[in-house]
Amino acid sequence: MQVSHDSSDGPTRTLEFVIPRDQVDTAINSRLRETAKTIKLKGFRNGKVPFSVIKNRYGRKIRLEVINALVSQHLNEVFNRKGIRPAGPPAVTTDFPVEKEDADLVVTAIVEVHPEFELPDFSQIRVESPIAEITEADIDNMVEDLREQKIGRINVSRGAIKDDLVKLDYECTIDGKVIDSSSDQSVQLNMGTGTLLPGFEEAVSGRMAGEEFEFGLTLPDNYHDQEVAGAKGHFKVKILSVSEPDLPELNEDFFKLFGIMEGGMEAFRKAVTSEMRKTMEVSKRTRLISSLSKSMLDLVNIHLPQSAIQTEIINFRQRLKKRSLAQNFDWESLPDDAFLPEAERRLKISLIIAKVLNERKITLDHDRVRQAIEDEASTYEDPATVAAWISENKEELIEFEFQVLEDQVFDHILEEAVVVEKIVPYTELVQPKTKRISPLEYTTKPLKYTAKAGIESSNSIQTGSEVATEMKPDLSATDESNSISMSADNEISATDNNHLNDENNIRQSVVTATSLTAPSADDENAVDKIDSPA
Repeated sequence: MQVSHDSSDGPTRTLEFVIPRDQVDTAINSRLRETAKTIKLKGFRNGKVPFSVIKNRYGRKIRLEVINALVSQHLNEVFNRKGIRPAGPPAVTTDFPVEKEDADLVVTAIVEVHPEFELPDFSQIRVESPIAEITEADIDNMVEDLREQKIGRINVSRGAIKDDLVKLDYECTIDGKVIDSSSDQSVQLNMGTGTLLPGFEEAVSGRMAGEEFEFGLTLPDNYHDQEVAGAKGHFKVKILSVSEPDLPELNEDFFKLFGIMEGGMEAFRKAVTSEMRKTMEVSKRTRLISSLSKSMLDLVNIHLPQSAIQTEIINFRQRLKKRSLAQNFDWESLPDDAFLPEAERRLKISLIIAKVLNERKITLDHDRVRQAIEDEASTYEDPATVAAWISENKEELIEFEFQVLEDQVFDHILEEAVVVEKIVPYTELVQPKTKRISPLEYTTKPLKYTAKAGIESSNSIQTGSEVATEMKPDLSATDESNSISMSADNEISATDNNHLNDENNIRQSVVTATSLTAPSADDENAVDKIDSPA
């Protein structure tokens, strides 16, 4: 079979070839005869239906099925012979005039192919590897952070002040029509955080439990319901409770919350320091890989096919839906453009990684996979059960294998790149360069292991985000345990972290989709203000 036309336009390839008429007719007649042997029609014995009857009744359907099968078969042959790697399903048109007995089947296929590109000279890459020393002051600060994260609450009979937690119900009306209320769930307001509509917290300040009051408030221009944005809303509020913070004492009971049963303060500080070191190493690796990825993208020009971009946008959207705890938000309502920059970045990185794997003949290190599984399982009370469940679950095992392969590629590139160590303070190393993601949306423990393996998360001290680098679907993330993230500001990791850069922009839609929570789009801390959806 000859290809009569073959042209390229960027990542798009157009092919035209002919399937001879006699080959098509032979395949159709063969299928018709096979159908005649098994078809059952009233008035005929089984297998004795005349060929002309079968052809008249089923000929058109069978002809379409046969043509589709032949086109698919020949396309695969053409792709294999020409070394074409489709980036998505081809757009196929056929020309087969049935009334002309001597007319052949002409097939035209337009397909986007995976782009061809050369790997850069990795020795041109220069990246900084941050290093830090953990000081006693750093440990003191971390201990205080842990105390604050275990803070209790005591109901008070006074008016609400800064740092109090106020639980309330509200109803907002405009011209007598209810446009918003807490009918589904009461709102909890942390006084002094400015998380609700501008002016709302001021109206609550000084109010006591049991008080009911009303006030007017102009809704901001970026209010989630644009039909009433900028209008004057009338609020009715009832204070259900006011509680003040109760900071726990550093005693044996407090230490036991983190699995420290003996040894007192000395043992606790030792455990804290150990986890801080682990967080520091994760952050160091994260910063290094993030910088390396950016440098690689700067050196490689890849013309991405639209079909591959669209597929990555779909996958990215699904990952966000899986990760997000805002289950009621319609991620499908967001335009593709909101996901485009990150989809392109992810796709380029994945293509570079795949090319390095193939050209440098990198094979999977099974020992590293086993270690990665053991590291993940070690954060649960029954590590052996969790590790066995991951190893026996094909989908989960593939994720770990892919993560390890990706790490191997980055290690290979780092061997050629110029890596310069840079001394930084501990707090700078573990804090993100980008905005934090609200704990309402992203936490650190994979729920599915707890749910599917039936395992409780351990109560050990945890430091920071432990989101693994990935280019496959994410682990569902939530924290059911008493384990504590020591650094609320730690960096999200490697190839997974940068999708959150663009996601901060995407999440603006989520921010304005919550009722009372409505920071402006240019608010630097907007994503931190999603802790009190109304």
